[in-house]
Amino acid sequence: MIHRPQETGRAEARHSGRSCSCMTRLGALFLLFNLSACLLARNAFAQPTIFLVRHAERATTSGRIPSDTGLSTTGKVRAQDLAQELKDAKITAIYTTEYERTKETAIPLASSLGIRPEVVATCGR
Repeated sequence: MIHRPQETGRAEARHSGRSCSCMTRLGALFLLFNLSACLLARNAFAQPTIFLVRHAERATTSGRIPSDTGLSTTGKVRAQDLAQELKDAKITAIYTTEYERTKETAIPLASSLGIRPEVVATCGR
């Protein structure tokens, strides 16, 4: 003997299947909305990021390193690499000391971002 479900039973099963699928989608949308809201709130209260960079390799003169030289050729390449690495970091300000090597390290990044570096005096040694 073959048992056949009543027509109303099948209609209810199909209807509850659609309802379940609809509820799943609604739940997923609700979860996505809440996740988006949390991410937006996190970004709204995000703390600023500070990149602390030591100057690139400085030039030498006759085997000695004077106190205020610019960058060596290697240092200039490194400063360019730094600019490339930080170009999308949303930097809004650049600070240097009065030493040539620190200014020259900052120039490539500052130029690419259209920022004028602010020189901060050091306390001396």
